[in-house]
Amino acid sequence: MSHIKITAKPRLATEKPKAIRRQGGVPANVISAHQPSLAITLSTKDVQKLLTQGQDSALIYLTIEGSPAEVPVLFDEIQTDGLTGQTLHVAFKQVSLKAKTKAEIPLELVGEISTPNLVLVKVLEFVEIEALPTDLPEKIEVQISGLTEAGQSILLKDLQIDTTKLHLVASEADLDGPVVLLQAPRVEVVEEISTEVVETEVLTAAKPTEAGEASKPSANQKAGADSQSHSSNKA
Repeated sequence: MSHIKITAKPRLATEKPKAIRRQGGVPANVISAHQPSLAITLSTKDVQKLLTQGQDSALIYLTIEGSPAEVPVLFDEIQTDGLTGQTLHVAFKQVSLKAKTKAEIPLELVGEISTPNLVLVKVLEFVEIEALPTDLPEKIEVQISGLTEAGQSILLKDLQIDTTKLHLVASEADLDGPVVLLQAPRVEVVEEISTEVVETEVLTAAKPTEAGEASKPSANQKAGADSQSHSSNKA
């Protein structure tokens, strides 16, 4: 695992997060189990460099201005704007280099599927690993070239990791679950509508209209009826 060094500035309580972002910074906190949370400010460029290089699971040595000691930390939480993608806040977890810790490690698919008509489904994006901070990998590779038939999968317990240093944090049921699986593509069945049914519905819908028109008296019939009524009254 690569060791990355970045520098941060102490953040005063009077400094507002929006103002920090406008000035090209990212508000952050260092969380420790043995002392209060430490408020700091990072450079936006440093944060974006870490994220774009896929090093959000890397061990980071943090130097805070005014303090000579380096603080080993891991990313704990990254808050981003859902619309712009801007990093709003970062939370680090301070770790001890001599104590095991837990971290989510991304999975990277390696190889190619030789059967083009099948669909590869990636079930998990991350796995939780427990290890010493210096032993945590940046990623875990999943070799998929061996998948050739629909229904084949790679289970969580089958991941190739150094079990002398790394421990998968998962239940027995989760260990038997798939990380990736190969499926046949779904085929949608479209039902055809019978032409006879459509024509019958049209004719049936037309009959009430014809009957309705037939029940209405014509102009001549109406005139004759009026004439008979007038003659009767005259008599």
